Amino acid sequence: MASESETFSQLEIAHVLFMDIVGYSKKPIDQQSELLGQLNQIVRAAEQFRAAEAPGKLVRLPTGDGMALAFFTSVDAPVRCALEVAEALKAHPKIELRMGVDSGPVTSIRVAWNECLRLRLSQADRSRWWMERGRRSEAGRQS
Repeated sequence: MASESETFSQLEIAHVLFMDIVGYSKKPIDQQSELLGQLNQIVRAAEQFRAAEAPGKLVRLPTGDGMALAFFTSVDAPVRCALEVAEALKAHPKIELRMGVDSGPVTSIRVAWNECLRLRLSQADRSRWWMERGRRSEAGRQS
């Protein structure tokens, strides 16, 4: 078993950009595919994406209604990428995109995919819990 100091020496910081298409699940399947395809093209064209992908410093995670990008370059890479994507989206008014960034330690680039998934699911679970709680309150039911 690795000692605590060995574990910390293997930690890397992932700077993550989360993106999801607003109202995705309410759209027809063919429109969902089209929107995701357009989003993928926009993201792949972003300079920050290409700069991190070329040397293997990017982990991509599809999330169904969007994606998570874990950058292992600079702390501002996900923000710069988000700004590039936002600018490109001006030409695609049908894509309503929600974005957020986070940074945190991961043990290696290889496990970043799992960490991104865990973070994404944690955020989704919390959101779902609050939404369900809000609906119960609005309906007059006790939580």
